[in-house]
Amino acid sequence: GPSALGEPRALLRPACLLAPSYFCLNYTYFLSLDMTSVSSTMILAASTGVWTLLFTQILLPEKLTRLRLATVLVSLLGMSLVVSADVSAGGSDEPAADGAEGGAAPAAAAAAAAAASAGSSGALLALMSAAASGAYMVLLRVCVPAEDAERMPALFGTIGTLARAPLTWRAAALGPCVCTLLAGAPSRSFPSAGL
Repeated sequence: GPSALGEPRALLRPACLLAPSYFCLNYTYFLSLDMTSVSSTMILAASTGVWTLLFTQILLPEKLTRLRLATVLVSLLGMSLVVSADVSAGGSDEPAADGAEGGAAPAAAAAAAAAASAGSSGALLALMSAAASGAYMVLLRVCVPAEDAERMPALFGTIGTLARAPLTWRAAALGPCVCTLLAGAPSRSFPSAGL
């Protein structure tokens, strides 16, 4: 018989369900790289297994075993150590202010606070990326229970196209306006009231 993903229209429903988590996991991952260290982002992104287990328990009828629970607890302990080290080291790259210059100490303190805040925000974004990745993995199993090797590339292409839509709609909407301005189109004016 025909597979669940046999027709192009059949690709649209799972792709629409998967595209938001795919977009979120990529967007938050790359944004976190701008706000915290690469090592912290990578370690926190490795928590995908924790989120996958959590979403599996919510969406799929699978038994939670002691081994799975122990794995989650060890992973959470490691992540908490990474986050606390990243937050506490946020201002460590800043030179210590000795008060010799009148405005140096407040400026250094403000820079240290901004670095710590950016590190915390980056860590939160990395965790959001991992959670979205876990949701994506479980939703993939829910939406496509019987993987069809022939149609999976088409499904992933559809997901990628839909996930890029939030970034490209502005370019598509503004493209003609920019081209018109660059081409030097004549300006338009409203007719005068004296017609």
